[in-house]
Amino acid sequence: MVVGVVIAAGALAVSVYSFYISHTYTSRREQIKTSRYMWERIYVRLDEIQEITSTEEWNKSGQKDVPLKKLWPLVREIDYFAYLILIGEIKDKDVLGYYKVPLSQYIENILKYYTPADQRYYLYLDYGNFRELIKKWDINRPDGEMP
Repeated sequence: MVVGVVIAAGALAVSVYSFYISHTYTSRREQIKTSRYMWERIYVRLDEIQEITSTEEWNKSGQKDVPLKKLWPLVREIDYFAYLILIGEIKDKDVLGYYKVPLSQYIENILKYYTPADQRYYLYLDYGNFRELIKKWDINRPDGEMP
């Protein structure tokens, strides 16, 4: 009788452990798929901007003149990616570690070099998840222009 209970408890423990491992693996795989999908969407938008900036000269304030109609779709994509990170849909530290540096650099470059100074504040206000990710990851912002 005791042996049967021990075997049943062991089988239950193995079952729970197997479920946990399977769930963790599936969750991580989904986070990777979602991140890659979002990254592709961001990169397509960024590529359009980089094509524009490769033909533009730096202006007096150290910026490239990028039309806002090209810039806002990129920021919307980053804002949605930030939303997924902030709500924990993408939370695996290895997945985030892979995207954190390049995404932080993209955000910093968008704010510093591509967004006209008179529009930075509005961009910062309009995209709340973008703003929260900037704060969470301590991404550099141009001084004195944003809270």
